[in-house]
Amino acid sequence: PPPPPGDEPDRARVAALVAHPRSDTLAPFALRRDKAYVFSADGRAVIGYRVLFGVAVAGGDPVGDPAAQADAVRSFLALCRTAGWRPAVLGASDALLPAWDRFRRIGYGDEVLIGPREFTLSGRQMRNVRQAVKRTVNAGVTSEIVAERDLAPDLRDRLLDVASRSLGGAPERGFTMNLDELLTGHHPGTIIAIAYDAHREPIAFQRYVTAGEGLSLDAMRRSPGGPNGVNERLIVEMVEYAAERGHGVVSLNFAAFRELLDAEERTLLERVGYRALRLLDPWIAVESLYLFDKKFRPSYRPRNVVFRSWSDIAWLAAALLTLEFARTRPSRRAEEPVTEPAHHLG
Repeated sequence: PPPPPGDEPDRARVAALVAHPRSDTLAPFALRRDKAYVFSADGRAVIGYRVLFGVAVAGGDPVGDPAAQADAVRSFLALCRTAGWRPAVLGASDALLPAWDRFRRIGYGDEVLIGPREFTLSGRQMRNVRQAVKRTVNAGVTSEIVAERDLAPDLRDRLLDVASRSLGGAPERGFTMNLDELLTGHHPGTIIAIAYDAHREPIAFQRYVTAGEGLSLDAMRRSPGGPNGVNERLIVEMVEYAAERGHGVVSLNFAAFRELLDAEERTLLERVGYRALRLLDPWIAVESLYLFDKKFRPSYRPRNVVFRSWSDIAWLAAALLTLEFARTRPSRRAEEPVTEPAHHLG
């Protein structure tokens, strides 16, 4: 049977590892309340995972000290052997592939990254972003950036209404680059960028989570009918915020099948895949999200699906689709928030 999720003491340990200076941008998502944990022998690295259909799916690389990550992988594989699970990883970086030894891999896209110190709105290539930001200024939009735990109850309720209307009433979903407990203040290091209209009503917000390496976008919500350019405005302001505070990188989201979308020439099979993505885009938003991200002139970090054997592929596909598209538990007020590690304070 699947193991129970980690308890609050476990999550407090994980939060401290997320704050390690070299934890990467997927590290905060290990704090999801539906994940179980396996630690390296010395406790300096951890893997968060879920088990579905007999597949133990780790989310991203091990979290914590890079020197202990390979040992965390060994602990995870030993646990899988003992429990009879098929091990897999969704979102493994190229750098950690050697730790998975003889496992198979499929590159399925790239994490989208902005370097705050290098970012600028100057230049012809950034004209679309500049114009988007200017439209919001002309519309009287104002903004602020606050710690999620500092949200007043009334503002929190109004932002949850924005989130609900943004999704058309659909539930929150995701696994690899999505945290739960939206706006509850339960998770450490969560920061909210909020946009208000001219009447001081919130019309959009973005939630970012803090890792040792930088900030990662977790949720991006905008009220239907809100002025165009609001999302661009909040991203620009968060990148500036990150630069002022010395964060090394801002991770926006995930660009699935980026090389396929970016290719100037495609094989017959690639053309079929590209047409399928375009047809499905109203539901999965792969191409539209890629084009949105591209405006910011980002860099990319390849991410991989890692698995034991091709014989596992059917079970793996079922588990991954369920994890990414199943409903996330609704937000609720946090009774006992995870303690902020020192790295996140101030």
